[in-house]
Amino acid sequence: MDQEHIATFTRRITNGNKSEIIVVLYDMIIVDLDDALEGINNGDQQEYMEALLHASEVLGHLQEALDFEYDMSKDLYGLYDFSKRSIAKSMYTGREEGILEAKKVLEPLAEAFKEVAKADNSEPL
Repeated sequence: MDQEHIATFTRRITNGNKSEIIVVLYDMIIVDLDDALEGINNGDQQEYMEALLHASEVLGHLQEALDFEYDMSKDLYGLYDFSKRSIAKSMYTGREEGILEAKKVLEPLAEAFKEVAKADNSEPL
C-alpha cells in the first residue's frame, strides 16, 4: 500500500462514522490483495507477504467489530475466517489462488457495506 492510499484511508477513517469505517477497512483489504497479486506477478515476495499480512490483520479487525447479537455476524465471521485461511494459503504457497478466493468473498461484501453506509447518516466517530 503506497503513501497516497495510506493518507486517503487515514482521512476517511478520521472523518467516518461506524459504517464508513467498515467500508474503509474493506477497501484497505482489497488494495492489499491487489498489491499481493502484483507482488506475485512481479516476483516480489516481500511485497506480497507484507500485503497479505496486512490484509489478514484488517480482517481480524472486522471480526472484532462484529456484534454477535445479530445472526448475520456469525455468517460474516465465517466468511472472514474463510478469507483469512485463503490468504494464509497464498502466503505459504506463493500462488494467487487463495488471494482470488478471498477477493471473490470480500468484494461483494464490500459493495453491500457501501450501500449500507450510504443510508447511515450518523455522526463521525
